Amino acid sequence: MRKTLLFLLLLCTKLTFAQLNDNFSDGDFTNNPAWGGGTTYFQVIDGVLTSNGPQASSTLYLSTPNSLSGDAAWEFLVNLAFDPSTTNYPRIYLTSNQEDLSLTTGKQAYYLQLGASGSADNFSLVRQNGTTLTTILSLPDKTRSPASSVNVRVRVERSAAGRWAIYTDFTGGRNFTYDGGIADNTYTNTSYFGVYCRYSTASRYNMFKFDDFKIEPYVDVTAPKLSNATVISSTSVQVNFSEPMPDALILDPTNYTFNNGIGTPSQVQLNGTSGNSVILTLANPIVASVESILTVSNVTDYAGLVIDPNGNTAPILLPGAIEPNDILISEVLFNIKTGGADFVEVYNPTNKILDLKELTISNPAASSTTKRAISTTSVFIRPKTYWVLTANPDIIKQQYEVKNPSQMVQVASMPAYNNESGTVKLWKDDTAIDELSYTEKMHHALLKEVKGVSLERVSFTKSANEPGNLQSAAAVVGFATPTYQNSQNEDTGVKNTMTLASKTFSPDNDGFEDLLEINYQFKENGNLATINIYTDKGVLVRRLARNVTMPTQGTINWDGLNDGGQLCKVGLYVIKTELFNLAGSTAHFKQTCVLASKLN
Repeated sequence: MRKTLLFLLLLCTKLTFAQLNDNFSDGDFTNNPAWGGGTTYFQVIDGVLTSNGPQASSTLYLSTPNSLSGDAAWEFLVNLAFDPSTTNYPRIYLTSNQEDLSLTTGKQAYYLQLGASGSADNFSLVRQNGTTLTTILSLPDKTRSPASSVNVRVRVERSAAGRWAIYTDFTGGRNFTYDGGIADNTYTNTSYFGVYCRYSTASRYNMFKFDDFKIEPYVDVTAPKLSNATVISSTSVQVNFSEPMPDALILDPTNYTFNNGIGTPSQVQLNGTSGNSVILTLANPIVASVESILTVSNVTDYAGLVIDPNGNTAPILLPGAIEPNDILISEVLFNIKTGGADFVEVYNPTNKILDLKELTISNPAASSTTKRAISTTSVFIRPKTYWVLTANPDIIKQQYEVKNPSQMVQVASMPAYNNESGTVKLWKDDTAIDELSYTEKMHHALLKEVKGVSLERVSFTKSANEPGNLQSAAAVVGFATPTYQNSQNEDTGVKNTMTLASKTFSPDNDGFEDLLEINYQFKENGNLATINIYTDKGVLVRRLARNVTMPTQGTINWDGLNDGGQLCKVGLYVIKTELFNLAGSTAHFKQTCVLASKLN
């Protein structure tokens, strides 16, 4: 029994020294754990390990004991107040058989280095044998903002078999993306972990910062997933997985199946060297605007974990070709509320699924007529749907009712639309798709305030610039209808009607007919309505609407309260509606209803 306890004690001690967890919150790097090396050239500032070397070309390093090398994971944060280069760069020594990271004689190590030509460079994984440096993996470039500095969190995983996987988040958070992996088991043991700073520009002496170091045992227990599938052409699809897979499995065409008659690919090829991406060549082409499903089966990762059954499918879609008038400008908000944002709404009147990524947007009436990209990634707009383009989707959602929030696109560089006049124009390359010109005078003449009121397109069968085809959005809908049908849409085949959903209602909050629903539909747009409610004796009890601009169709509710906010008595009530527009059309409606109550 004593021998068993001694063994467990030694094992726990070994595991304790084999791990690292240091966020420098104690303001010290000389204890718990102890870092050695150029200790005079580093300091902890606000809980962050910061270089403080000579103000001349120098090499600085710190290292700390670590014996974890296989079935291990490393995490750390790197912050640089400069763009790294081939002469100004950091290294993170994941493993090293020597404490002095500046020496080369007899050194056997693996390290990550950040510093190459270009402002989007990513890490390289390097194996060091003395003075021989072998880059075994170069991660793909990643754009960072701003490009003049770096704030990146890194996670590295390595199996006992020597399979490396590297993940980064260049915002400094923990939303890691898999950047690449490689198999290399040349060195299986280590004694130290550390940081190494090299700079030839003297001003870089205090611009290297590190934090949140963690090294821990790691065994892969997460099943792989199909990250995404991108259609390259009608006969080619790129498939990306969440982690690298053995070639024999991901290169087997029988592990991939498509529905809708596409079947199994004729060929599978690796895409790059990371082992998590392949290109499928299809024997049967994808049909444009017909959504299919790709299913991946019988694939495992290097740990032998089978692909997650809840993450082994992906939609496959080849959008249709966009022709003029295939995507129409539906609504524009240019005179915004305080703290608001412009938006342009577009509509797909076709039966095709189209990709907004193919379009650009401009304001030809502005001083800068530059065409602005709508999206750098595919945004599929399905038939008969409305999509909003804006620089600030969150603000639009705060200020208006957005019935379909997923149908909003954040445009990185939205054209400016001034309050007096402007033009919205959609392009595919140099071909104009649709154009809408507006002026502030197009708003309803009786509106006292037009700030925050959008102009809506009345008819999609007429040009947007035909006189009268733009109308102010109705007050009843909040003066804008982002992502759904315009309040002033035209339907010449209807008659003016106002009907009650039920002639009886009981506002007692029991969930059944608590509101009187007044449904309406008008053949013309731009109507103003006055709706008053009277008792059967002719006493006015509620002014439900007074010269309010109305949509061409919708519902308005009465909650049974009078103008003083009190519940009306049980009885018979009369709803009178007067409707008119600036064209001189008028209409009058009269309905009766019963306000009821439960019998006790």
